[in-house]
Amino acid sequence: MKWAYSDPNKCLYGVSRFQSAKRRLLLFPHSGAGPSCYLKWLDFLPLDIEFWIVNYPGREGRFLEPFSDSIYNLSREIVQSLFKLRPLPLLIFGHSLGAAIGFEVAQLYETNNGKDLSKLIVSSRSPKKQSTELTNMLKLSDGALINAVCKKYGGIGLEIIENHEFQQFFTPILRSDLNLLSNYSTPSNPKLNTDIQAYFGDEDDSFSSSDINEWQNYTNKNFVVAKFSGGHFYFQGNLENILKIVTE
Repeated sequence: MKWAYSDPNKCLYGVSRFQSAKRRLLLFPHSGAGPSCYLKWLDFLPLDIEFWIVNYPGREGRFLEPFSDSIYNLSREIVQSLFKLRPLPLLIFGHSLGAAIGFEVAQLYETNNGKDLSKLIVSSRSPKKQSTELTNMLKLSDGALINAVCKKYGGIGLEIIENHEFQQFFTPILRSDLNLLSNYSTPSNPKLNTDIQAYFGDEDDSFSSSDINEWQNYTNKNFVVAKFSGGHFYFQGNLENILKIVTE
């Protein structure tokens, strides 16, 4: 795998094989994750799609950098990196924490005259603030926090759950990301001038379906809800079919 980078800070990770791409997919990881969480997607994406993944500070190629102090400041950095890429129609997919950051990036991108945003997909997150529940989680010990996140959302590998040394490396990243969410309120203005699609799993109890529908208040264009079989990480068991929907 040969990575391309948007800039020396490695804010965006791309795959250099898509030199003749006609459109761009920008992916935003969930809490505790980095670019590697989306590598399997490469196997199912059409070759006309340029593939980029956001790398938040404090992990993978940026593990020596301090964590971001707010979703807004992080989003500003991402938008600056995004404008360094050649213009292409842009599709944004953000999962969980990534949905919040992806929305903020979409707003800033449009506000700064980005005119080629074709669709925003917000996955497994409603726009409602989750501060109380997340604040209570953040008071837990490292082991209890990992257990609580696993029970509520899933998505943490056995290599972390069963290995204390891995937990020591992973838990500060997870805490920082959850803290970003606990301090974030989804801004309702300005509304996006692009379509929003909201995806979620029918077994995900971290929000209600009515909460998901509130995303329709954040766009002036079309809004679609798509419900899939599964939990918070519904796409893991049906990735090929879901990516056909993502990229259509």
